[in-house]
Amino acid sequence: MNQGLYVQRAAEGEGLQGREDKVAGGSLIMTDDAGNQATVSDDAGAQTLTVTLNDNAPKAFTYQKIESLMTQRCGGF
Repeated sequence: MNQGLYVQRAAEGEGLQGREDKVAGGSLIMTDDAGNQATVSDDAGAQTLTVTLNDNAPKAFTYQKIESLMTQRCGGF
């Protein structure tokens, strides 16, 4: 389910890993088969994603931190 999720076409070379589209705002709610829920909210102006797992305290990540973690974990694309 999404709440006001807005996706826009990114200019070439922008967005995470140079993808063509990027989320420009809103929230995405995901639930697994066990009933665990994750809410990811994007604030494009502040360039942060906030993640809340099962109504616990939210944790904010900057786009730069996400890019760094993805490169460390996945070795880039």
